[in-house]
Amino acid sequence: MEPIFNMLCFHPSLQRPEGLAGGDSAWRSIVAGLECLVRIKGIASTIPNLSAWCPENATAADLEHRSLMGPLLRLGVYNREWVNISLSSFWLLLTRH
Repeated sequence: MEPIFNMLCFHPSLQRPEGLAGGDSAWRSIVAGLECLVRIKGIASTIPNLSAWCPENATAADLEHRSLMGPLLRLGVYNREWVNISLSSFWLLLTRH
């Protein structure tokens, strides 16, 4: 599963400096694909065990670019335009650890 998650989470459409605010809406298909995968409990439970979940040599400054979920969670438009998404996403991450 790791190559699939790496392909999705590190997709070029999530790497734009302007995040969701600029460019096309290619990120939507990435998020939809991830959503489909994590609906399967067996797949979702493997994500925190993947090597890219929290890379050992990542610093605080580059965690959002190198961790598996970093590119998704750094899309700052969530916080400005879709407050409920950012609140629910971060709440879920915090409550699972």
